[in-house]
This record gives sequence, structure tokens and C-alpha cells, in this order.
Amino acid sequence: MNSTQDRQDRDAVRTPPGWVVRLSGGQRMHYGWIIATLGMLTVFACLGVARFSLGMLLPSMRTDMDLSYTDMGWISTGNFVGYLVAALFCGRLVRVFGARAVVVGALIMIAVSLLVVAAASAVVLIWPAYLVTGLGSGAANVAVMSLVPYWFSRRWRGRAAGIMVVGSGPAIMMSGLLIPAITDRW
Repeated sequence: MNSTQDRQDRDAVRTPPGWVVRLSGGQRMHYGWIIATLGMLTVFACLGVARFSLGMLLPSMRTDMDLSYTDMGWISTGNFVGYLVAALFCGRLVRVFGARAVVVGALIMIAVSLLVVAAASAVVLIWPAYLVTGLGSGAANVAVMSLVPYWFSRRWRGRAAGIMVVGSGPAIMMSGLLIPAITDRW
């Protein structure tokens, strides 16, 4: 490799003008690291909160709404089917609408569907709402991970993807603490 290629790999290659953030003291930072951090928050929301908190919510939903195990199974199935369908077709959505639009739309879908779940009083509303939650979770997760090769050279892709994936762990822990407190209160 020549020295120009080495320098580009070191500097997270894909840095057209405007993709560098100037920090205090004249330091520069590649804008991709902001994307990676926002990706971590997206994974926090779409996997940790929207997808994995379902298992903690189902027992209280069963008690409050007198759900059968079959009802709970259909709710879980709706979530996972939605995730699968979104994961299968998200690549096409990203090509047509762009990753940013898909991520934002998917996060809005998650928020609205979880509000419907919170307000629902019958399984007939919860099942489709969790299907939409699954669709949003799958679309947001796949679309945000598709940004890694766009913003980072091969040398930095693993670190950037690792930063994004880190979001699910704290989300699972936080939902483990918050969901019981929320269900006890409301």
C-alpha cells in the first residue's frame, strides 16, 4: 500500500468535506462516530426496549387482561414475524427511501405501536400493534447497521458496528429495571 492509502485507512476513509466535525481546541472528529453513537441509541430503542422488553411485559399483561397462553404466544409471534418480515425486505426499503428515512420511520412505528399497546384493553389490538413493533424493530436495526460500510473504511467497520450493537445490552438491563417499576405503578 502507498502512504496515501495508509493515511486514508487511519482516518476512517470516507470523509468528504463536511463530514468532519471540529471540536474545541481545533481537533477534528469523523462524523461517522456520531452516526455510530446514534446507531447505538437506535439499537437501544429497537432491540432492547421494543423487542426484548416484551418478555417482561407479558406476565403483567396476562394478569391484567386475563390472557391465555395462546394469546401470549400470538402476541410474541406477531412481534417476531414482524421483525422477520422487516429484516427480509429492509434492504429494498433502504435502497428506495434511504437508511435515514427508514430508521426514522421505523422508530416512529415503534413509538406509535407501543402507545397502542399501552392503551389497549383487548388482545385484538395488542397483536397487530406488536406486529408493527416487530416491523419497526427489524427495519430500524437492519437499516442502521447498513450505515457502517457507508461511513467507515474496512479498518474501522468492526469498531463502528460494535459501538452500535452495544446499545442492546444497556437497553435490556434498563428495561429489566424499568418495566417492573412501570407495571407496578400503572
